[in-house]
Amino acid sequence: MSQTVDTATAVRTGLFIGGQERFTDEVLKVADPGKPGVIVGEAASASPQDVADAVAAAKAAYPAWAALGAEGRAKAMADAIAGIADDRDEDARILSQENGKVRMEAWVDALVFELRWNLALSLKDEVETSKTLPAIPGAIPVNTEVAFQPLGVVTIIVPFNWPIAILAASLPHALLAGNTAIVKVPPTTPLATARVVQRVA
Repeated sequence: MSQTVDTATAVRTGLFIGGQERFTDEVLKVADPGKPGVIVGEAASASPQDVADAVAAAKAAYPAWAALGAEGRAKAMADAIAGIADDRDEDARILSQENGKVRMEAWVDALVFELRWNLALSLKDEVETSKTLPAIPGAIPVNTEVAFQPLGVVTIIVPFNWPIAILAASLPHALLAGNTAIVKVPPTTPLATARVVQRVA
């Protein structure tokens, strides 16, 4: 079967490493599941060296990001999604084409990203506080101290079905806690999610 690409509407996304977009010779051609033979666009395909570079960039960014404190990270994260809704219609159009879901469902997928991001930011005051869980007579004989601390670089693997919304169930929490993150978008539906990640980054 021949494949056709509408060059006027085709989407091209690169990797985003250390604040720079990077294109690759090898690409993932993203098909429209509702239109056999139609290619929505192409996404950069990371090589082992690209992955190593992403890890190195995330490690390098980690100390300064963790040192900001929860309040500073929350402010930077709020600034990062300012205006995220401006491109929601286009994100939904692309996601609908690459994923096969109806446009309104794709739009909701993108909306949920913003809602979950802001929900995570509402927890900023809890990140740097600790609490004591008291002993429970006959069950837990000791008090338990609960505190939160960043771990470093985390990887978030996103599925194809609700990629933008599901990303926001993890990414803002990891960042707010002081971690840096590498996002692996789904290979069958990478375009809209990569666009959102790059704008936020």
